[in-house]
Amino acid sequence: MKKIFLTLILGFALIGCETTTQQVDSDLPTVVDAAPFIEIYSALNEAMNNKDIESATALFNENAVWSFPNEVEVEGVEAIGEMLTTTTSIWDNISNFNEDDFLALEGTEDGETWNALMAWGEQSYSNDDITITVPYHLFMAVYEGKIQWLGGLYDRTKFVEYYDQDPIQ
Repeated sequence: MKKIFLTLILGFALIGCETTTQQVDSDLPTVVDAAPFIEIYSALNEAMNNKDIESATALFNENAVWSFPNEVEVEGVEAIGEMLTTTTSIWDNISNFNEDDFLALEGTEDGETWNALMAWGEQSYSNDDITITVPYHLFMAVYEGKIQWLGGLYDRTKFVEYYDQDPIQ
């Protein structure tokens, strides 16, 4: 009986290790190296911490969109720059994800290649008065090497309580 089980296990192991010789055609996105996209996101974070709005907005396509959990969408690189000017005047430091918190995908739609960076983990915003740390979920779509869409999902309650006036409206 043990020989039968051993034979079955070894047989399944050998079948499972077989490599395909055919090209797999799928509409599903594939996991890719996240490093180039982490570089873009890290450059954005560094520019925001340095209050360098010009460098930050240079990372976005002209018609980019930044979406917030309160259903606000900031559209266009000029509007994103205005929003960043306001928010970076409030926060001195934004610290975020570890390098292990990222996953990058690549897919095609209508013959065009797209890339996405997803991340999840804690993100902290701090100034001389307060530090707010929240669980944060990021989705960043990259097109032609620049940010096309950036969205974050997080609980805004602590932020709204802290602001005299909510800058993300």
